[in-house]
Amino acid sequence: MGCEDAPMTSPATIDLNSNDPADREIQQCPFGHYATLRADGGVFYDNKSEMYFASRHDVVNRILRDTETFSSEGSNAKSTGSPEVMAQVAEIMAQGWPTAGTMLTIDPPHQTRYRKLVSRIFSARRIAGLEDTIREIAVDLIEQFPDEGPVDFHDDFASRLPVAVIHRTLNMAPHTFDKIKYWTWASSLTLGAAPSDEDRLEGARRRIEAQQYWHEEYLDRLENPGDDILSSLVHADFADPDLPEDETRKLDFPEVYGIVRQLMVAGNDSTTKFLDETMRLLIENPRWWAQMENDPAGTINGLVEEGLRVGSPNQGLFRTVTRDVELDGVTVPAGSTVWVMFASANRDEDVFADPEVFDASRDNLKEHVAFGKGHHFCIGAPLSRLEGKVAFEELVKSLKLPTFREDNTFEYEPSFILRGLDHLNLNVEKR
Repeated sequence: MGCEDAPMTSPATIDLNSNDPADREIQQCPFGHYATLRADGGVFYDNKSEMYFASRHDVVNRILRDTETFSSEGSNAKSTGSPEVMAQVAEIMAQGWPTAGTMLTIDPPHQTRYRKLVSRIFSARRIAGLEDTIREIAVDLIEQFPDEGPVDFHDDFASRLPVAVIHRTLNMAPHTFDKIKYWTWASSLTLGAAPSDEDRLEGARRRIEAQQYWHEEYLDRLENPGDDILSSLVHADFADPDLPEDETRKLDFPEVYGIVRQLMVAGNDSTTKFLDETMRLLIENPRWWAQMENDPAGTINGLVEEGLRVGSPNQGLFRTVTRDVELDGVTVPAGSTVWVMFASANRDEDVFADPEVFDASRDNLKEHVAFGKGHHFCIGAPLSRLEGKVAFEELVKSLKLPTFREDNTFEYEPSFILRGLDHLNLNVEKR
């Protein structure tokens, strides 16, 4: 049974002391637990994880806007394995380059300078110019569907569309197409999850492989710049806050790789999850498919925003508290970790009426925080929105409303941060 099909658990029946986000049952359908947290208060201390959970929309927004009190430095909390395995992981990673914080895990003013640089290179104009490319890819993928029959929407469309887009956007070598998901898996392996020792070691090897590929590309662009994002990053003048005001420098390889890695990972994985979940929601709420058929221009933008709100592929991220602070009546001491729960904020009943209902006509759709807010608002949000818009324009143009196949498990990946379906098995019929 899918999460949205499951009966909602009453908040009063959920024990907050057993509200472990790593529990597979909770990961499968966390929204009743999120509602319990909101009902209890905007901030909750979890004894097992030793983290504070920020669940309400107003509290989440306050945290995201106050980067001085709620720092991103070193806050990308990940699970760790045994000392022996972590030592082996460190040995593998020593074959590569050190990690450079650029946008996601550092704070202003350095983060602001990197973000301005990337925003200039990955501009709105450049993203808008990708629409024809996205449409060409979407049409090609849909043409490969049978005229009538089974499709794994995850494998055959939701996964391949954003990978193809980011592959072209970064001007990657042809043989790397299948590597993007391979490398993405390695980068997000431990985020909100507890992988096996074997997966930890394999993930480290894949991260080194990715570094080696991008280092070769970096060296090539130094000598042979082209009209692509990597060339622009390699040759950009960076206004480092540590330099005198009138001086700039070039980014070194770890900085360039850190930015490219974020674009590569965020540019495909969260979009895949968003496309899968929105298609599932459309099948469960067929009137919106009919609405798209009748008025695509007036429906699809709202549908994209509501898919992001309800699906929230990134369930939340972490912040480190830099000073003692009171949050919603709770004193949070300096040094604490706060899980900023985007997905819970996106179902806050004080902001969104009937928050469990999929309603693409809401008048406050843009108030969702699926992409975060403030300084760390997702740099890839415009591209993800454009991919969603084009994807559903082409899907509704080419297909009748798909149906679920009986072999669906509606199983979600084992992470309490990145929430997405393993597969989505559909029956399709072309028009």
